[in-house]
Amino acid sequence: MSGNIRWLGHSFVEFTTGDNKVILFDPWTKDDGNPACPIDTEEIKRADLVLVSHDHFDHIASAAAICKKTRAFLGGPVQTMRRLIEEGFDPGYRIHRRHQKESALCFPGQNLSRSLTCPGK
Repeated sequence: MSGNIRWLGHSFVEFTTGDNKVILFDPWTKDDGNPACPIDTEEIKRADLVLVSHDHFDHIASAAAICKKTRAFLGGPVQTMRRLIEEGFDPGYRIHRRHQKESALCFPGQNLSRSLTCPGK
C-alpha cells in the first residue's frame, strides 16, 4: 500500500493512502492541548476514518470533533467506543465489525510511559 504519513505530535498520525483516503490515528490537536501538534481541529479539512487505540485523553481528545466535522467513521476498542458514545458521539458513525466493506487490523498495544524491565536482568 502506498501513501503519505504525517506525524502530528505525540501519537497523532495522518496517513493518506494511494487512493487519497485520509486515516487519522489517535487524534489530539493543538487546540485540545497537544503542545507538539502543529494544527488545530479546525484546520483538518478531510478525514475518512479515525482510529483510536485506547481511551486516554491524549489519544481521543479530538476524535469526536473531527468525526463530526468531516463525517469520518470512528473505530477503536469496544470500551473506548462506548465511552465516546456516552459522551455524545453519534453511534451511527462508528465502525461495526463485519458490517463494513473496509476493515482494520487491530492488535494489543502497550503504554510505554512506564519503565520496562526484562526478567533476569
